[in-house]
Amino acid sequence: MAMAIIEHNLPYSFVEYRRVREMLLICNPDVNEYTRNTAVNDVGNVYLDKKMELKQQLSRSPSRICLTSDCWTAYTVEGYICITAHFVDRNWKLNSKILAFCKIEPPHTGLKAASTSIQKSRESIKYVKQSEARRILFAKCVEQVGGIDDSVGLKLDVPTRWNSIYVMLDSVMKYQRAFGSLVLRDKNFISCPSSEKWKRGELIRDFLAPFYIITNLFFGSCYPTSNLYFMQIWKIERLLKIHEDCDDLILKDMTLRMKVKFEKYWSDYSVILSIVVVLDPRLKFDLINFCYEKSDSIGWENKVNVVKRKMHQLFKQYDNEISLVSTSTSTSSSSQVQVDSSHAP
Repeated sequence: MAMAIIEHNLPYSFVEYRRVREMLLICNPDVNEYTRNTAVNDVGNVYLDKKMELKQQLSRSPSRICLTSDCWTAYTVEGYICITAHFVDRNWKLNSKILAFCKIEPPHTGLKAASTSIQKSRESIKYVKQSEARRILFAKCVEQVGGIDDSVGLKLDVPTRWNSIYVMLDSVMKYQRAFGSLVLRDKNFISCPSSEKWKRGELIRDFLAPFYIITNLFFGSCYPTSNLYFMQIWKIERLLKIHEDCDDLILKDMTLRMKVKFEKYWSDYSVILSIVVVLDPRLKFDLINFCYEKSDSIGWENKVNVVKRKMHQLFKQYDNEISLVSTSTSTSSSSQVQVDSSHAP
């Protein structure tokens, strides 16, 4: 019963339906009453059994395990994240297993500093989209001011995807004059950004543009991306360093907040990303030397030496594993030859 509930996405109350209970009685007149609470416990036990089975399967995996994450947005604009483990089993079959699927809160750490400017743009778009009458009136404003490419349209951001803020700002900036006309035509429209907010919105859009391009590059699915991460993350670091001395105080504050978050992860993952670059025959250590020297002119050589040491350790580990497999195969072949010889006439 628990498997039926899981597989067909049935409510727990399904087991208490009158016809279902009649069917159970027909199958077994001595069946005990099956309640929704029992169903909840049974589904929970199935989950725990499957979880333990997956742990054992991962522990027996002869290969390394790769973790990937994917963000998903529901129609309610709530965000979720899925963590998946990928590994090759002993039969050389690629396995992909979901480890976790949970709701995530909006992660706009650095963008909180510019929330006022962004919020005004968001409210303006929402106001226009809330009714058909407002959309028609806004279309007339676009036509009146002229010179606006309305093929793009107004786009709202998604709270759990910070890069969608760039898409929203880029779309709303094209309609500045139309919103100015809407203020004169509709006295209820009070969320139009001021001239100062429009200018700051443009600064934020231009600041986010390269981050948007880099993010889209990471999300590519028709080409390998592992060798792209190091260079693109290095570009992000350079952009943050350039903007941390920005004249605009709000943009500067936003940059510093993002930089703190960025440095938290850069120090942990730069080595493995560097190794991937070195394995790219077009780049090798030349790119690593250049990027590290630009980022840290004093201690860059030490960082490069760490990458080299880690690479040697990784190579030795794979070399040992291959040697063990070769030895095992050779021993098995020798044993088979001896068995065949003993049965020879």
